[in-house]
Amino acid sequence: MHCNCSDSRSFQEILQRAGSALTAHWFEETGSTNDDAKAMVRASFDTVGLVLVADRQSAGRGTRGRVWVNPAVSVLMTVTVPLPESVREFSALSLVIGAACVWQLQKRNAAARLKWPNDVWIGGGKAAGLLCELVKSRAGRVHAVAGIGVNIDLGSAGPATTDVAPAALFEKLPPAAADVRALRRDVAASLALAIEKACRDFSAASVDAVRALWPTLDAFAGQRVRAQLPVGASLTGRTVGLAAHGELLLEDDEGRVHRLTDARVRPLDNE
Repeated sequence: MHCNCSDSRSFQEILQRAGSALTAHWFEETGSTNDDAKAMVRASFDTVGLVLVADRQSAGRGTRGRVWVNPAVSVLMTVTVPLPESVREFSALSLVIGAACVWQLQKRNAAARLKWPNDVWIGGGKAAGLLCELVKSRAGRVHAVAGIGVNIDLGSAGPATTDVAPAALFEKLPPAAADVRALRRDVAASLALAIEKACRDFSAASVDAVRALWPTLDAFAGQRVRAQLPVGASLTGRTVGLAAHGELLLEDDEGRVHRLTDARVRPLDNE
């Protein structure tokens, strides 16, 4: 890990002005901000959250162990937050964090939507991915470790490899390099603050809030989709909402409603 000290200081100042308790680290390059963050939490007795940002990652990964490829301009970040000790059910945490990120990104691009449970889609392509894990500190406190990679701009070539079409948050960037760096810091800070608040306030009520607004969040609302299940089978139909713990409700072509806890969902138009 090579520290980008100038960006670390600027980033920390932005967070502090917003009232955040997160301790910021900005690196020029690292293997994986998620791996670094988990190691730091496990070694610490502290109950203060962390935010790690990298200009480049050499071993970034997404859900199911997929490789995350850095686009031309991106935010590569992991936020760790100690979770409320009164909460015991965290199965919907990733969904709630994903919704918080989408609501924040919609301020910059109104087309941002959530692909269940935690990818951000814009205009039919993936603009961001989220990986959420739970890790205990040396003091035994459970921390959320939420890694997010956001495509700010794809560049002329776009990502080298992806299993879905890529998308970017912005169609056009400022011409000056300094302005692009400032834009990245602003996007990173807004997402870090949203993730911190989602984790600190996590409860059944926050899950209910996402469920109530799901029709406005769902990337595939009104579309026919295919849900690939872990056992190899698949279902086709339409998404009709979320269950109590954030499970996806899918109504198949025969009218039966299925509660999905783990599935890879794609619009049929993209096959």
